[in-house]
Amino acid sequence: MQRAGTLSDVRPPRDTIGRLVAAAGVGVLAAWAALAFSAVGSIVVTGAPAEPLHLLRVYATFRYGAEALGADMHAPAAIGTSMLLYSVTGAVIGAPLYLVYRRWFGWHTAPWRVLNSAWLGVVMWLVNYYGVLSWAQPLALRVLRYGGEPRAYIAEHIPGWVAAATHVTFVGVVLLLQGPTKEPDR
Repeated sequence: MQRAGTLSDVRPPRDTIGRLVAAAGVGVLAAWAALAFSAVGSIVVTGAPAEPLHLLRVYATFRYGAEALGADMHAPAAIGTSMLLYSVTGAVIGAPLYLVYRRWFGWHTAPWRVLNSAWLGVVMWLVNYYGVLSWAQPLALRVLRYGGEPRAYIAEHIPGWVAAATHVTFVGVVLLLQGPTKEPDR
């Protein structure tokens, strides 16, 4: 029997926290898979493995502005910052996507998950690429007191089809890493 006013009254059940942490982990794995897809894709598209992590340098513009794209930028710092940003974003976006999809559509088979990842990835890309980045990156650069021109460098330097493909890959990994659940009663 529980007494009123104990810590267990305030704290969510352990399985809820465990599920959230696991879902965030799936989001990070999905972000890394999308990054790997982008790196391999850049080699295939350009035909030269000059800079397969160019995507991370472009993401570094979120913190460092146009300087992240220059040759004089300290590449490990830019790539490290971008990898951290990429991983945190994957966890923050992946966890709710995983939990909501699992709760409402977890019984879907793999072909349905692939189909849903295609359209959900495109919707996520449209919202992120055109709705969020167009104002969030300039705002972040102003807040960080960036000395150059605060622009949406990510949207300017990553082709739309590359961004769409990485979003579809991200959503696909999140949805395909779920185990099947029981189909709901109709």
